Formats: sequence, C-alpha cells, structure tokens
Amino acid sequence: MTANDYFQSIPLEQQVQPKELRFHLYMFQHWREGPQQNQGVITDIKRPRYFGHGAVNDWIIRDSPNLQANIVARGQGLHLGAGRDEENWFTCFNIVFTNARLMGSSLQVLGNFAGKSGQLAIVGGTGELAFAHGVATATVIQEGDGDSIRELQIRAMCLAFLKPVPICHQDWTMGWEWRKRI
Repeated sequence: MTANDYFQSIPLEQQVQPKELRFHLYMFQHWREGPQQNQGVITDIKRPRYFGHGAVNDWIIRDSPNLQANIVARGQGLHLGAGRDEENWFTCFNIVFTNARLMGSSLQVLGNFAGKSGQLAIVGGTGELAFAHGVATATVIQEGDGDSIRELQIRAMCLAFLKPVPICHQDWTMGWEWRKRI
C-alpha cells in the first residue's frame, strides 16, 4: 500500500436492510441544586430569555413518566440559550442506552427546544443503532420548580447488515487488488 492509498471506496459486500426504530421515552430534567440535579451551568450570562446561557446535561431517560420507572438511557450533552428575541434552547446530546437490551448503543440528537414542544433531528447512532437518522418530538408533560419531564417520541431508521463479513486487512487489500485487475 502506498502513501496515496490511505482511502479506498469499494462496493458493499453484504446485504443491508433498513429497519425502523420507534421509541416512547420520558426525559427527566432537574436543574435545581440538590441530589437529583442532572444539569449544570457552564456560562451564566444575565441576558433576557437566557440568551448566551450554557449548560451541560446528564438527563435521566425512563420508560414511563413515573419516578420509579426503569432507567433505560441518559441524555448526555449540552444546551445553549440561542434565542435573542424569544426563549429557544439549542441542544446537542447523545441518548446513551444503559439497559441490557441496547447497552453500548446510542443515538445522536440535535435541535431546538422552543416552548413546550420541539422537534429534534436524530443525526446518527452507534452499536445496534448504527447509521440511525430520523426525528424526535420532545414535549413537556410536567413542569415544577426546578424540574421537568419531557415525553420523547422517536422515529428513526437505521441499517441492519444481514450477513456478517469478517474484515481482515490482508483479505481486504487482496480483494481490492483482485478487483483492480478485473
């Protein structure tokens, strides 16, 4: 392999089937200081509508809106006050699954929270959810003094590789050399 061969694009060698993902989850946000707090301020700029305010989050995601429900994931990332004229939160976070069924898998989420409801883009995934893309709606269903619960409805697609193909550098480069001769 020469220095110019650092990248090669080859035809897909196995069958791929798209699969639809549907999740109905509940995200618990606690910003008040205390044992339940799961987000913290990074920047506290005193502007109207929290413009310029930044926070890091590790939100708890459960399978029902009950505080005793199973924790299935964490919402780990950032949110920033991005609306100068009206309150609007830009957010980017990973839904990192912690339950046995999807352990090691995640969804990457990007979008805005404006008002009580918002739509977020699913822009990627890992593990069993690799290559995911889709949309999530996040709707506040309960709000208290220092906390809220958002209902998450996620609909996405990802690719399932049907027949595993062992990958070995030697086999890959030998196969590539063979294809170049054809």
